Amino acid sequence: MQKNASLNMDAFSDGQIGSKLWLCDSVEKYFENLESFESVWIYGAWYGVLAFIMFSRGKYSIKNLHLFDLDDGALGISRRILNHWELSDQVKLHFHHEDCRDLNESLPTPDLLINTSVEHIENYRWWDPIPDGVSYAIQSTDMHHEEHIN
Repeated sequence: MQKNASLNMDAFSDGQIGSKLWLCDSVEKYFENLESFESVWIYGAWYGVLAFIMFSRGKYSIKNLHLFDLDDGALGISRRILNHWELSDQVKLHFHHEDCRDLNESLPTPDLLINTSVEHIENYRWWDPIPDGVSYAIQSTDMHHEEHIN
């Protein structure tokens, strides 16, 4: 983790937390067997808040969680936020400082792929390598913001 990594408190705003809770509710309603999702990938993981909420709900049997983000400092903070689960034998956490549009093909295929950052991604190149049969959840916003390019 970068020594000067600072936490953007917007990650814990009512809107951000509410959207993550809504996503969890939607995934839990749509997919009948959450326990089948042993490998989950989260694109745009930011500070790991979505993963924290998913683990806290106790409804998933995730064995391998892969968090992807362009911000290495944010991944360092997510490692600290998810420290309880990383130190347990419940799940293996993988932190990837990578662009989801350019992922290494040697990574294992996920059971569930979540992308909550679509409005920040310039093109759909991230979508093309997803194999058939992978379940996915995509969440975006139409809120006007200078960083929302899609």
